[in-house]
Parts: sequence; C-alpha cells; structure tokens
Amino acid sequence: MRILIVSRPSSTLLGSISEAIGRVPGATIGKMETISSLPDETQLAAADLVIVVLDSPDQYTEDQIEDALANSPLTRWLCVYGPWSESDGRNKSVWPFGVRVPWQRFPQRLSQEIAIFRNELAPLPLTATRNESFLFEQRQLETIAAVSASLPVVVVTEDMALADYYHQFLVRTGYDPLVERTAGSSDAATSPRVVLLDLDPWNKRRRQDLVRRIGTLDQRAFLIGVTNEINPDVIADMHAAGLPVVLPKLMGESALLRALTSIATST
Repeated sequence: MRILIVSRPSSTLLGSISEAIGRVPGATIGKMETISSLPDETQLAAADLVIVVLDSPDQYTEDQIEDALANSPLTRWLCVYGPWSESDGRNKSVWPFGVRVPWQRFPQRLSQEIAIFRNELAPLPLTATRNESFLFEQRQLETIAAVSASLPVVVVTEDMALADYYHQFLVRTGYDPLVERTAGSSDAATSPRVVLLDLDPWNKRRRQDLVRRIGTLDQRAFLIGVTNEINPDVIADMHAAGLPVVLPKLMGESALLRALTSIATST
C-alpha cells in the first residue's frame, strides 16, 4: 500500500499521524509539504492513499483541492483536521465530508482505509453527505464484537452524567461495567480488568492520581483514558504519564469497542 502524507513539517499532528501510519504492514510512505508543491500530480496519482494534515481551515483553496482530487480519481483521500480546523465543515465545506476525519479518530479511520484497500470494506465516496459519513462510522461500530464474559470494565469518573453515559453504552454493547464515582479511589483496581479513566481536568493532581493508580494495578490490567482535551501536546503528556490509549469523550465509541475487543482477545 502506497501512502502519501501531505503536511507542514512544523505540524503538531505530524508525529502521531506518522506513528500510526508506520504500523501499517508493508506500507511504503512518501511525504510532501503541500498538494501544490509539485509541477505535476504524478506523486498524488501514484498513491493508494493520500493523507492531508489540515492545521488551519484556510490552508488550501477550493480550487487547489478540486484540482488535486480531479487529477487523481483512483486515489483514496483523507483530510485529517486538527483542533484549530473544525470550522472547515461547520461554516465551510471545502473538503468533502467523506474524506474529513478529526485527528483523534485517525487511527480508526486508517484501519478502515486499509480494509478498503484490501477489498474487505465498501468505500465511502467523495460525494457522500454528512449523514452518509455519520452512518458509515456507525456501520463500523455495529461490526465490532463485544467480548463481555471475560473482561470486567471499571469506569472511574467524578462526572455522574459521564458515568451514566458510559455505563449505558457498555451495557448496550454487552459489557457489565462497574462505576467508581471518585477518581482517587482504587478499590476495584486489584484484579485483571480494564479501567476507563476520566482525565479531565488534566492537571498536576490528576497526573499524580494516575501515577498512583498505575502503581496499584495488577500487571495484567489495562488503562484507557477519556478526555475533552484537544491540545496534542497535552495528549502526548497523558501518554507519557503511562496511558497507552487516550480517547475523546462522546466521540470515541468505535475506538473504545475496538480497544476492548483487542484487549479481551489478547488476555
């Protein structure tokens, strides 16, 4: 699979995106700084998947985007937008809905694109509407099997509404979660299980609580963090504190189920 990354070298998203792409087996990876940096479009047209990193909503003009898409009709495209580019798609619609993906969801969408490349999944067309794009994500959610019997899940949060949301979601998908409503508690963290941990607000005390909890966990337990944080540097600090998986709240359902299924099948 030939993957081309189009990104400014200074982009704060480039590191995490490159790391995810680097885990794709057998992929050849190319890089360019802008979709209009070459005198012709041979590099774009030769790629199986072009990943454009969008740091600002006005980074490309509508003409540049239309020309690039028209000159590479057989190429799959993804526009990965950062926290400062969310207006593209709200009060602007320069990039088609079918190719736009928030940076938090990129690893999951990349796995879908790999499945499309392998003819295991029907692609979402460039002309897809907002509703069709949403339903595409939901269809992927429905195909993820929950393994409930062997995987106890603990939800740790001080937010009662969030606790109820995750409890209902997990029960609906086949799990039997236990809820801890105090982030500093560690009563249920001594046996092999998954701990779904609310990381907001991310501050010194929350980081210390996380380090303390990690020290009490059984070695076979897994931690998954959830947050509303949009700053990639803060997300990187969460990873550095000992969280291998950090998901956005209220929009990471499919990613959460994939993580739980992966953990359940590996234990």
